[in-house]
Amino acid sequence: MRGLASICQWSLTALREKPVKIDRIARHGRYVVFQLAEVGCRASCSPRSCAGSSACEAHLCGGLTRAGHGAAGAEGEPCAGYQQEVREQPDARPVDQSFAEEQHLGCRPSPIWGMSASISSAAHRYGEPQHMPSIANLALLSAAILLSLGLGEVALRAFTPFPIHGGEANRVFDPDLGYRLSSRLAEIDSDGFRNSSGGGAWTVAAIGDSHTYGYHVTADQAWPKALGRLIDRDVYNFGMGSYGIFTYYALLRRAIDQRFDAVIVGLYYPNDFFPSSSHCSIDFSSPFWVQARWELALDPPKCETPYVEPDLLIWAKDNVATLSAMDYFLWDHIRTAIWHVLPASYRNEKEFCLSAQANMCIEKERVASHAKATDLGDPRIASMLDNFRLMMGDAASRAREAGVKLGILMIPSRERIVYEWRLRENVLQDEGEFEAKVRRQVVFEDVLKQQFRALEVPVESALDELVAAFDEAMAAGDVFFKPYGGHPFEPGYMAYTRAAAALASQMMDAGQPER
Repeated sequence: MRGLASICQWSLTALREKPVKIDRIARHGRYVVFQLAEVGCRASCSPRSCAGSSACEAHLCGGLTRAGHGAAGAEGEPCAGYQQEVREQPDARPVDQSFAEEQHLGCRPSPIWGMSASISSAAHRYGEPQHMPSIANLALLSAAILLSLGLGEVALRAFTPFPIHGGEANRVFDPDLGYRLSSRLAEIDSDGFRNSSGGGAWTVAAIGDSHTYGYHVTADQAWPKALGRLIDRDVYNFGMGSYGIFTYYALLRRAIDQRFDAVIVGLYYPNDFFPSSSHCSIDFSSPFWVQARWELALDPPKCETPYVEPDLLIWAKDNVATLSAMDYFLWDHIRTAIWHVLPASYRNEKEFCLSAQANMCIEKERVASHAKATDLGDPRIASMLDNFRLMMGDAASRAREAGVKLGILMIPSRERIVYEWRLRENVLQDEGEFEAKVRRQVVFEDVLKQQFRALEVPVESALDELVAAFDEAMAAGDVFFKPYGGHPFEPGYMAYTRAAAALASQMMDAGQPER
């Protein structure tokens, strides 16, 4: 590296002896970084230290005086102007004095200061680093990031089931059911359902939606498999997310034709009757449905929203494997963390928080949607209920003829469980918005039970078991439901299992009377 005297001498020479000032000399690796501007070159001098050095006296001490910045201080003391500039620019790191002394400079230099206008030739000569990344560096970094993401996307698609969301992801079209799952998914058999490959001697069939499939628990923790362990039977899981009453009927027909000993329908009635979702993927022009509609005089309601154009974020999450994996593994944790730092006023606009306990906070949108799907005053819901009565009557008749026992497991919503728990704890408030919406589900339950009794189909509600399990979770301070969702964790699925076992006992022991 060049010495301070060389820098000052070079600068004056390059600028035709024009006085310059050097701004911010600092060490940066093996470089001395500095900028030049039109002022002068300062130093801390004394007659003794400058004696015998014409360069020092001419360019440093003399220049200092001629530039009008004050005389040199006493020996060993910096000039007054330098002290002032250090206070104004505390971030400048001076070069060691010994560095210049090693270059045999006659006077001891003080740190040099100056303005920000740079002279690029000197800066480049002494290796000034670039404070902003160059366009080439940014392009290289961007290319590396894109390449890494691309390789990750390819690997996820090749070796994992991601992306797992979206209308088409990992689904196999079935004209009668709407869809099944791809058998390349873990735990999915060749028929597209959540069962071990090869299977066993299946004697009991479980039909339902995501609560039967077992969202957020393992296949062994889902109630069909757990029920099999309790009753010592092999239970086949026909559960699938977003299935509804029309799909249930098609599966009932298949299970009866395959001569299962018993079939249990896990009816999640808060949304199984919603006319704008569960049956939208079914092809009602298929031979099965053409015949069924003619024989039973079915009138499936028009699918009002068979497809909603997703926004960019939803589309990306559903179709990009990397984002799908992040959503699956991280989003709930991120969302929970963000939600807890939001103002309470904002959260209260989005949730019914009936107490400070996490189990007691339920999304208002969820409660409103379930209230809408169980509104008997809505002609569409009434039509869905009529269709279900016709299909269940036909399935019950066919089951009896085939010697297959049929039962209904009624699965309540999260808000219905909370409502019942508060009712039994005598903390239910006067009829408010939350209570009024949940009351629709209570009325809907009673109507369904009356239909099943009229058809002489055994029915069991999981409500009592769920309320008991929920009470235990509240007492222990445990989280019972998945955040921002309606599915419970394992204790909830064990409650489903106990209720299903009670139903199975009723079906197996008492049987179903001949019609």
